[in-house]
Amino acid sequence: MNSFTKFFHELFHPHCEHCLDEVRESRVCHSCEVLQTEVGRLRLENERLISRILKEPEPKSESKTETVYKPLMPRVMNWNIKRQMLEREARASAIVAEQNKTPINSAKTTNELENELLDVEDASTARENSSTT
Repeated sequence: MNSFTKFFHELFHPHCEHCLDEVRESRVCHSCEVLQTEVGRLRLENERLISRILKEPEPKSESKTETVYKPLMPRVMNWNIKRQMLEREARASAIVAEQNKTPINSAKTTNELENELLDVEDASTARENSSTT
């Protein structure tokens, strides 16, 4: 329809179904346009993601090494913490010593060490005397 006939048609038949449908279809609000562009953008992104997932499967990491984390020690230790650590170490060394059947305090007395040194010195002087004669 040209504009002249359309004008008279709207003038004489203002409530025609076809005309009302045309008016409804021609009216698009701004929010609808924005929503339509967002829907189109989301569809495009979804298609890209699906194609990427189907093309390149994500490589699975097969390294299942378990890392053992040590507890963090405080920078400034108070005496209670230090004492507890020393007690734990003493208990552990006692358990190891018990398993090895060695006494914990195997240090010799000063007299025993002096006697051993004198015995070694006497033996070395006796050898020197016997080799010189």
